[in-house]
Amino acid sequence: MFQIMVEHKGEWPDRGPMQVTAQWQGEIRIAPEVARRKARAFLAGYVSMMVLPGEPVLIVTPSPIWRIPAQLHLPGIGQAATLGEIDVDAMTGTVLELDPDVIQGMQTRAHEFAAHLTPHATTPG
Repeated sequence: MFQIMVEHKGEWPDRGPMQVTAQWQGEIRIAPEVARRKARAFLAGYVSMMVLPGEPVLIVTPSPIWRIPAQLHLPGIGQAATLGEIDVDAMTGTVLELDPDVIQGMQTRAHEFAAHLTPHATTPG
């Protein structure tokens, strides 16, 4: 089982409810597990070995993508935080490039969470 999300480009009305009809039909060439493996390799190479991919969600757009949360995992804690998202082209399997500032932000948040959640070593005194 996997989730599918449809992006709607329209604006929400200023007042009252909005009628939404969503339907999509097409072929997706890249399986969610393949997209997850691609995201794992990207995260290990560019962010941290401690950041692992979560469950992919198919985002239906004219160019469908798998959106995969980047999750910090810490020893003894497990999944500690979601740091961002990785998008994988659902037709080619290409990881969509992240801005270096986004990668740096993930690394910074991972360090901050790890520093806050893990016990600090003490020296015998």
